[in-house]
Amino acid sequence: MHVGRNSELTSQAEAIRAHVKKQLLRIADFNRKPPPDLKRAANRTSDVNDPDMDGWIADPRYPEILEALPVAVYATDAAGRITFFNEAAAALWGRRPVLGQELWCGSWRIYMPDGTPLPHDRCPMAVALREDRPVRNVDAIAERPDGTRVRFMPYPTPLHDASGALIGAVNILVDITTLRVSGSPAQ
Repeated sequence: MHVGRNSELTSQAEAIRAHVKKQLLRIADFNRKPPPDLKRAANRTSDVNDPDMDGWIADPRYPEILEALPVAVYATDAAGRITFFNEAAAALWGRRPVLGQELWCGSWRIYMPDGTPLPHDRCPMAVALREDRPVRNVDAIAERPDGTRVRFMPYPTPLHDASGALIGAVNILVDITTLRVSGSPAQ
């Protein structure tokens, strides 16, 4: 893989991950309890850090923004149950996992880059949640139900509430199937 291209992908994924993490945390807080003044929150479009608003989400379009991202994004709760995924994630996986029931990843099957099967409970998202740390610089292969495979780089990142308690994780999956390694197509 070209180092410059890999660095560019990592940089882009990190920027998206940071934005998505911020929005998912706000959505999670918003869903736990309504803001002090829902009408006021819905009408605010600027300073979400206004102390009177207690940091509540100001733009009700955030879920739509996550859906519209052209990169695969999904989230889990602290136990690893998938709680959200966008259409790009469903397309990458070739399926739609059952929210609240399926664990760690929506892939039908996962393999290490050498083709060795990777149990879902050892996938990067499971490691990120179990060890409460971001997982970086790994890639894997997802097999879809139709047997096609896609090589991807995951960026699972634990999410914490204001008290520091682990509440889940967000993951961005970057499809690297078409990237070239040493001048030849990726496997």
